[in-house]
Amino acid sequence: FFFQAEDGIRDFCLSRGLGDVYKRQEFIVEQLKLRKEQGIKVGIFGEEEISNIFQLFDLKKEGYISKNQCQEALKTLASSEYQFNIVGNSELPEKVDLPSFQALCKKILGLK
Repeated sequence: FFFQAEDGIRDFCLSRGLGDVYKRQEFIVEQLKLRKEQGIKVGIFGEEEISNIFQLFDLKKEGYISKNQCQEALKTLASSEYQFNIVGNSELPEKVDLPSFQALCKKILGLK
C-alpha cells in the first residue's frame, strides 16, 4: 500500500492486515477472563503482608483468630472470585494462630 501524506510525499508501507491485532485482542480477553475466574498463578502478597493481615484481625493480641476472622482475613487476600469462593468453601479450624494462618494462605490461595 502507498499512503499519501498531506505534503504529497508517498510512503511505502507493508500491511499484514488487522488479523494479527484481532487475534491478540481475543487472546488478551481470554486471559483476562481466566484471571478473573481462577486468579493469578503467583501470589501477590508476601510474608509481611500476610502477617499484617493476621495482626489486623487479632485486635486483642491473643495470638490467634477465630474461624470466622480467619475466613474474612483469607478473603481479603484472595485475588479473584475463584479464590474468594474457595475460601468460602474451605474447612477451617476454630482457632488459628499465625503459623497456621500462613500455612492456610499457602494451601488455599497459593501464597508464599
